[in-house]
Amino acid sequence: MRNTFVYFARRLKSFFQRCEMRLRPNVTVYPHRLVFVAGLPKSGTTWLQNLMLAVPAYRRLACYDPRNLLFEHVLDPALVEHLPVQGNFFIKTHVEARPEGVEALCRFGVPTVIMVRDLRDQCVSRFYHVLNDPAHRHHNYYKNGERAEVFSHCLDIAVHEYAGWIRGWLAELRKNSSLFMLVRYEDLRMDVKGQFSRALEHFDIALAEEQIDAIIAGVSAQARQGADLASRLKSGKSTLRAGRVGDWRKHFSKSDVEYFKSVANDVLVSLGYEHDDQWQV
Repeated sequence: MRNTFVYFARRLKSFFQRCEMRLRPNVTVYPHRLVFVAGLPKSGTTWLQNLMLAVPAYRRLACYDPRNLLFEHVLDPALVEHLPVQGNFFIKTHVEARPEGVEALCRFGVPTVIMVRDLRDQCVSRFYHVLNDPAHRHHNYYKNGERAEVFSHCLDIAVHEYAGWIRGWLAELRKNSSLFMLVRYEDLRMDVKGQFSRALEHFDIALAEEQIDAIIAGVSAQARQGADLASRLKSGKSTLRAGRVGDWRKHFSKSDVEYFKSVANDVLVSLGYEHDDQWQV
């Protein structure tokens, strides 16, 4: 029932979006009517989305997802094939690199940013996110279970599901580096302007430097009801309250380290987080 409601809500939103664009014929047109972000959860995708939505004439797309596949992190080609008649759109999802979805992105030449994060920190961030989200399917288990056991469950998801997610997109990046671009959360955090500028260049969006500065300042001002973005990142009152860069060292046991190495060390090396398997807590 819920999926049916969401489906019709999206269709209705898409209908009104199309009507609005017909009434706004002078909207700025960029080379790509659709740009795409496929991001690992907790990797800064919402941050990049907020920056992109401040780009003149870009809007979040009311996705046409007739089979409700986005709930399963699967990109239905129909989403790429059916766009409003006018306008420039941005999509942020956590979809996997499934063949049908990737083929659609390639067929329509949709420039895509792949967002990743050190899986060790991502694991910690997800762990605390679940603890603080009563609506999450694992919340009660994490809240009431023995700490080592539930953290191991979170670690399992990281080294199997999320490591597989990363491997899939890295394979596509190696095959088509002109269409796919990698952004690491840690690099975005250290150099917002540099990484945002890279994304804009990848999307063929030409903005003056002062426009880029204004967008970053505006998004920073809006974060946490006007609090500076850097302060928000340092605070303990956001979804980033745990899982900061390197925070995994405070949470991983020696057995966690060895388990991670045995299953997903290749991902850390591929992304440049480690040079080999000699790292320790």
